[in-house]
Amino acid sequence: RGYSGKSCEVTPKWSELHIRETGTGESLFSVEYKNITLSFGGTDNMYLVFTCKNNDESVTLMTKEFEEASMLINKIAGAAFKESLDDLFKSRKKRSKVKWTVLATVLLIFLLLLMGLKMLVKPAASKVVDAIPVSVETEIGKNGGLQVLNNNMICSDAELVSAVSNIGSRLVGVMDTTPYKWQLKILDVDDINAFALPGGYVFVNRGLIEASDSPEEVAAVLAHEFTHVIKRHGLKNVVVNVGLKVLVHLIMGGGEYTEQLIADNISMFASMSFSREQETEADIGGVKLLEKANIDPVNLELFMKKLKAKESSASKMLTFISTHPASGDRMDEIDKLIKNTPKVKYEKFDLNWEDLKKRCSPEKVSTFD
Repeated sequence: RGYSGKSCEVTPKWSELHIRETGTGESLFSVEYKNITLSFGGTDNMYLVFTCKNNDESVTLMTKEFEEASMLINKIAGAAFKESLDDLFKSRKKRSKVKWTVLATVLLIFLLLLMGLKMLVKPAASKVVDAIPVSVETEIGKNGGLQVLNNNMICSDAELVSAVSNIGSRLVGVMDTTPYKWQLKILDVDDINAFALPGGYVFVNRGLIEASDSPEEVAAVLAHEFTHVIKRHGLKNVVVNVGLKVLVHLIMGGGEYTEQLIADNISMFASMSFSREQETEADIGGVKLLEKANIDPVNLELFMKKLKAKESSASKMLTFISTHPASGDRMDEIDKLIKNTPKVKYEKFDLNWEDLKKRCSPEKVSTFD
């Protein structure tokens, strides 16, 4: 009675309307149609309101189901109200159409604005990254690396770890001076992938080692990943990603944001796709690094082509292809780059690779050296 907020069931009789409480079936009210008046209520007249009076009692019914109430409307309402109802239906449909048109326009403007902001954020990201001290970069990478260790087992087989460490050390040994203390771990993960976090934290999946035909192919992948770190590509991508999030929060009226945004985005490194420009830069740097380490850079091309060929039929996920897409143009660029490098007698690793790549000995590790 009045506005109690109860849900009710309405049963039309021959000359009256009977109202029961939903669930309990308790009879609440009966009223003759002649004692019911109709009106509209709520925001934008979204409700059809039945005001039912019987002597001193009154019950108000409200519903959004105009069409379902049509029989009652025919019994209760006069011609004038039915005309008003028709006008209301027309105006509601018109407002709905306008509403969705406005919403679609706002969304389109918002998307265009984001595209423009992204174009502005990318060049700004380089300046932001340049201003980030190596100590902060290293801390970001370390925190991300600890998350990776926390979520995965690592291969601890002494001979495999020693072999991969020697591959990495040979590359690091010929680098120009870098501020990084390189950390290299083998993850006990099937996916064919390798990735590097800011500050020199590099991870190679067991799946990638198993898919390689030689230690030189693993060296080629590491040289590529090392270059991503040296060029600070991952850090730039996170700054762009976080920067866009901040801008979206601002546009949508969001609140404060902190360094936690960067921490929340650390997990994206393992599945991060680099731009073509970044991949080309890593290819060039990787080839140069392999040359300096006296390792045949053709192994980078061989490994990428092999994975590309396996991509459609492989049973294992070729994550390396998805995060480092080997487009035809890029493969051609790698080929030209290698053909233009001086031909020398390269030094191969003296390792029993077919035996080593079958080893792992999974172990849980929670810290770096």
